[in-house]
Amino acid sequence: MPTPYLTDPSRLAAIAATELVDTPAEECFDRYTRLAKDLLNAEMAIVSLVMDDRQFYKSAIGLMEPLATERGSPISCSLCKIGVERRKTLAIRDGPNDPAFCDHPAIRDLEIDSYLGIPIFDENDHALGTLCVLNLEPREWSDKDIENLSVLAGAVRNEILLRKLSLQQHYAQKEHELLASIMDTSVAAIVVLDTKGKIVFSNQAAERVLGLKSSALEGRTYDDPEWQSTTVDGEPLQDEDQPFSIVLSSGKPIHDIRHAIVWPDGTRRVISVSGAPLRNATGEIANLVFLVDDITTTFEANRNFEMVAAQFRGTFRISPNLRF
Repeated sequence: MPTPYLTDPSRLAAIAATELVDTPAEECFDRYTRLAKDLLNAEMAIVSLVMDDRQFYKSAIGLMEPLATERGSPISCSLCKIGVERRKTLAIRDGPNDPAFCDHPAIRDLEIDSYLGIPIFDENDHALGTLCVLNLEPREWSDKDIENLSVLAGAVRNEILLRKLSLQQHYAQKEHELLASIMDTSVAAIVVLDTKGKIVFSNQAAERVLGLKSSALEGRTYDDPEWQSTTVDGEPLQDEDQPFSIVLSSGKPIHDIRHAIVWPDGTRRVISVSGAPLRNATGEIANLVFLVDDITTTFEANRNFEMVAAQFRGTFRISPNLRF
């Protein structure tokens, strides 16, 4: 029966994160099983990944059929699971005559007489599986044998860690490309600033709203003299009322803060700004992201409507004889 450690979700997730289970044989792992077999003068060598219900052989050399073709076995037939459960080296010198192991299916049915396995741990100390050597005859394992196999197990561990790092970089690049695509095709202007107020990213829509090319925007600050910030009524906008300053000082998101900007060519635009802080792993604000909408047309239309309405109301007040 699988033990709590074998079924530990974090350990199983660590195995899944390697993306090695049920993958084809690879030379980068096969060379270590060949080295282990030759260096220890063993009949078989395996790099195993031990799940809760089965073990998978990422690499195996000298293994008997049908295990060689199946590249794995049920967990009940696994000697590797014992080393994983114990989280330490497992050495069996004469299995059929060892009371602790003589009834184990691998020894009783597969006729494995001797076994030496070293657990392989990931960067978070999860035991993923083993590098092991096996024989169909009894074998006295020396301290030198254990040392040599431990060195090779460390090399297998490094190979797995390199594989995981490569996968993380691959997925990070894909996420970056997806995010860049979303931002570039977004109809909303997106601007990212650092904590000094410098623009570190702007999408294509920001060019239309802020009146400068992205290449000209990035590196400028939110209060750059290239554009002037005012209230919607044309009064100078105080720095503490700037969306950047509000988010940075409060550490909280903002929504629909409205003010006006004057482009370098003198064009005046009314904008609606929503934003939020982006925090790093320690919880500190690393960047600030803002969505900027050009609401000039709507704002001017509403203001014109209010002016007409005011005039209309005034007409009624100054025309007491008006009848319907």
